[in-house]
Amino acid sequence: MFTEEQNKKLDVLDVRRNNGDFRRDFSKIVVVKLGVQPRPYFPKLKGSDGKPLKDANGNEKRSEQQRGWMYTFAEYTNCEPLRIILAKEMNLKRGLYVVSGRGYGSDGGSKFIDVDSHIANY
Repeated sequence: MFTEEQNKKLDVLDVRRNNGDFRRDFSKIVVVKLGVQPRPYFPKLKGSDGKPLKDANGNEKRSEQQRGWMYTFAEYTNCEPLRIILAKEMNLKRGLYVVSGRGYGSDGGSKFIDVDSHIANY
């Protein structure tokens, strides 16, 4: 029914989902850097069930340790926002870039890439 290669890919997806990781792969998305400045990124804290922890006011708790820098771009094909977490602050000028990685989002909506993030000039 499935090839050996397809079974391996499906096994990886099963392991990720069983561990509460619902990220998907994004590859070679062309984006435009406008004037939005990067800002420090502090990831959400999660419980043993994989759900975000909340404080007494119902707000999601964030780590006190910075994990990288969040950059905001516009996707070239549809102007939807794309946010990507990069480990180091970079001096990115306005222009076109290609980004890849794993994260959350839909094909026609905004995207958030926070794992295996890569960026290159277009």
